[in-house]
Amino acid sequence: TGEGESVGGSSFQEFWTRQGTDGSADVVVAVVDTGLQLEHPDIKDSPNIAPGWDMVSDPRMGNDGDGRDGDPNDPGDLCDPSVPFAEDTFHGTHVAGTIGAAATNNASGVAGGAW
Repeated sequence: TGEGESVGGSSFQEFWTRQGTDGSADVVVAVVDTGLQLEHPDIKDSPNIAPGWDMVSDPRMGNDGDGRDGDPNDPGDLCDPSVPFAEDTFHGTHVAGTIGAAATNNASGVAGGAW
């Protein structure tokens, strides 16, 4: 780090301290994305997960054999059907984890805003 450079991190803790609050359990944030890896160590057993939906409408791109449905588990979105072994993004898991679904700082993955 140096002058004008970030030390990294999202500064949630500093923000909440300045606000004089720890947030509220009454706040609900919806993430409309690729779904969640419900067994991910930062997501599994989190008290911050509400029932959700799979919002990927194309069964092939959703990589789960069906379109939109009430199963939010993300098997990995098929990013590029022309490249069968392309890496999945698991974008919904990353976004939800950053926002606050990951209520842990277990030194693996991300520590969400709710931590």
